[in-house]
Amino acid sequence: MRTALAVVGIALVTFSRAASAAPERDWMTFELKGVHPFAGIGVMGGPSLPFVANGGRAGKMDGSFLLSLRGGIYAGRNELALEISPMTYLVGTQLPGTSFQLAFTYTGLVPLFEGPKLGVYWPFRIGYGFVAANMPHNAAFMQLRIDIFGVAFRVGHVMLEFSLPAFRYLYSPGDVTGNAMFFSWLPSMQASYVF
Repeated sequence: MRTALAVVGIALVTFSRAASAAPERDWMTFELKGVHPFAGIGVMGGPSLPFVANGGRAGKMDGSFLLSLRGGIYAGRNELALEISPMTYLVGTQLPGTSFQLAFTYTGLVPLFEGPKLGVYWPFRIGYGFVAANMPHNAAFMQLRIDIFGVAFRVGHVMLEFSLPAFRYLYSPGDVTGNAMFFSWLPSMQASYVF
């Protein structure tokens, strides 16, 4: 019995010495190298302009709001993401309610400053998706997205991004909708955790 206790004691002492000798991993030291999954949230709001191509007329300028859940991967400074708004996209206040939105996006991060604990980037994003539910004539609308002006900050594993604005174009071809379109300019804030 004493021999077994002595072996356990020696193992614990050896393990504790090895653990204390191992270098601590600094949470703030992180670089966008290799492939890393991420998860995050986005909030956007701004003006929206409806337009009917068949009649050649624009509607009244309106407000728009979007809350989205985001996930995907970073491959170096390239982001591939899926953005979902589960009935949290208000395309315009003149519509009957909020809509479902799904978009696939690609973002390239141009480094302005990059260090092991902090990075500052110029994000350029393009995306494609759809918007459905509570839209004119209950039609699904194709969605194109482009973000040209903005800034992104990497602080450790956290990415914070501000776009001024995120431009969205919604389009539903066909005579039922009158080839309806929406143009939205949505200043946005997105926060993600990169694993």
